[in-house]
Amino acid sequence: MQHTNWGGDKPTKPRRGRWSQAEIARFREIYGLRGDAAVARELNRSVSSVRRMAEQVFSAPENSGLWTAEDGRKLKKYLGATTPKVIAKIMSRPVAEVVRQIEMLNTGRIVGPASWTQDESAELKRLYGTRKDEDLSLIFGKPVEALREEAQRLCLAKDKAFVLAVISSLKEQLAAERNERASLRAAAERAAAAAQESAAAEP
Repeated sequence: MQHTNWGGDKPTKPRRGRWSQAEIARFREIYGLRGDAAVARELNRSVSSVRRMAEQVFSAPENSGLWTAEDGRKLKKYLGATTPKVIAKIMSRPVAEVVRQIEMLNTGRIVGPASWTQDESAELKRLYGTRKDEDLSLIFGKPVEALREEAQRLCLAKDKAFVLAVISSLKEQLAAERNERASLRAAAERAAAAAQESAAAEP
């Protein structure tokens, strides 16, 4: 039986046509844990094809019932790796519910023990390089300081690609904020100029 080698050389052009069962299975494994572009590169598909597949694969009706322990574990699996909107799609939950569950984690109502188990340390090793400390704090239910101490004890570091992505995101956010301030300032100046013209035109 022939197996797909996801790490092998890829053709220069994205694959087109029907997705194989192996592709769909791999898609289910990695979607939400990586960005759309990264998923597309691994599967040698276009980003638009990946997004269409997400709509097909995660098309179950929304479930707004009680959250189980398994739901909580699934939320933490994707927390910090993607947006609440994508998590909601994967879990077939309303976005508002996902956001509310994250807020519950953030307010400390779901808190784990202070000590680290062997399994938790192993999971921290797996996740630390590609998640923010604040998100990891929510995932493990521990203070950020305790998480950083454990990461230091384990000699962990953030992945270079992750750090660059965070820096790029911050730059985009700052640029958007500058543009918004500039737009507001220009609007205020136009309003002031219009008011002055109106006042000058009055007899």
